[in-house]
Amino acid sequence: MKWNREKENWTSPLSVLVRLYKIIVFLLLARVRVVWVILFLLSVSVGLLFLPRLLSYWNRDVVPIDGVLEPLQVDLTVLGNELIATKDNLPWKVAYTLASISNAAYEEWPSDQAECDKRDFNCWGFKNVLSIENNNQCAYVLSNDDIVVVAFRGSDDWEDYKKDAWCFQKPCHGGRIHDGFLSALNDVKKDIVSTMRTHGAAKKRIWITGHSLGGAMAVIFGYECIVKHNLSPTGVVTFGQPRCFDRPLGDSVGKELKGIYVRFMNGKDIVPWLPPPIPLPFRAPYIHSGARYLFFDGMYDFIDYSTLCAAPPGEEKASFFDGEKRISSEQYADLERRILQAKQSMPKLTMAKGTGTGTSIRWLAEQIPEFRDHLMENYLSSIERNAKTGSGTGNGVGSL
Repeated sequence: MKWNREKENWTSPLSVLVRLYKIIVFLLLARVRVVWVILFLLSVSVGLLFLPRLLSYWNRDVVPIDGVLEPLQVDLTVLGNELIATKDNLPWKVAYTLASISNAAYEEWPSDQAECDKRDFNCWGFKNVLSIENNNQCAYVLSNDDIVVVAFRGSDDWEDYKKDAWCFQKPCHGGRIHDGFLSALNDVKKDIVSTMRTHGAAKKRIWITGHSLGGAMAVIFGYECIVKHNLSPTGVVTFGQPRCFDRPLGDSVGKELKGIYVRFMNGKDIVPWLPPPIPLPFRAPYIHSGARYLFFDGMYDFIDYSTLCAAPPGEEKASFFDGEKRISSEQYADLERRILQAKQSMPKLTMAKGTGTGTSIRWLAEQIPEFRDHLMENYLSSIERNAKTGSGTGNGVGSL
């Protein structure tokens, strides 16, 4: 905007007002242009920030499950070697063995719980079996001459599922963590570490596993074994695990557990979509990390987020989002309503030997389709159905 300064009478009040008006209009127009430029640059920056994760998701490897199906059995010898989990070498035998242990961790018995647990785990070759329980949380420390397995029991009542779905973040290890999952782990962690040391874990292969809430506890514990307890896990393998960390902490987890952390997801299991968005300012969303296998329609989808999370300075890094589906606030509100309805209609149920996941969660799965693929026994069945020997060893392990 231009005006003729010579023709204006600067002593006139009206002229002064006109001049001020023109200056204000000029500045407003200029500010609008600047604001649009800033918004454009911010949009480009955000797009570039998210691009690596989006590209990794779009370019993920989908592998048909072809080849000969092999009946599997629990085999502790496969846990005596390093974990190798890639697109072409899904660790079937490791997955089946740890899934069987995670499933057994749910089993409830009418009487003599400890003796029944000991008998079942001993038949697989464990010499030492200890159940650690506190504040409704449970973990098993199992060991023989060569290995130590820590198995966390997952969600088996409604309060655990609320914990899976919603909780505030807590500052931890340079990032933020789901406070409910961390609190659940802290209920049993001290006794677990003490028992592991008693069983000579420092000189053995250490495997950590769990399903659902137990999977969240497993990955947090696996990370803390390295950064706090001077223990080195051979593998952290989880099933139906929800998100636990914000990006900074997820980056650190991806770096520390690179190559040894594997997540399994079964079909349309909704729990890995949790938690819902946090309706608070300055709270980054939770992300997944590690390598993930997703079973669906006779195929599996493999993607390894730890490669991006652990990228060194100057290389591509993970974005705030992990590319996997997440539940919206509206979807979660509807889910919570249906869970409440299912709870109100749930009859008194009893647990039979070998049925795995808690009866209340089994009732939930019968009422709400999104939970059917989440049942631990369905993970076990899916792995058993899809185990192949057609390509690679199918072991998912390599000798030292």
